[in-house]
Amino acid sequence: MNEIIPIGAKIATIRTDKKITREELAERCGFTVKMVQQMEGGMTIPSLGHLIKVARVLGVRLGTFLDDLDKLGPVVTRKEELQPGAHFSTTNNETNHSLLFLPLAGNK
Repeated sequence: MNEIIPIGAKIATIRTDKKITREELAERCGFTVKMVQQMEGGMTIPSLGHLIKVARVLGVRLGTFLDDLDKLGPVVTRKEELQPGAHFSTTNNETNHSLLFLPLAGNK
């Protein structure tokens, strides 16, 4: 079973992977260094607005911090690993329209 990684730890990991210091992150987000330390250390829970700023500065999608999975980066889905999708169609036989939605990143 996957262990849930706290938001602050995800921020710290991505920040260090991108070689951005706490000071740089704080400056580019308009935060204090103490605030970044508190977020990364789990002493405070960042608001959605703060997470949006951090995501923009780090160049990741907002969902990266909110996902329960610890997988970062791109996902490769092979044809044989495709998961079933959702299928929607109209009932009118003359103008039958349908949509098929396939999960392209089921492991994300």
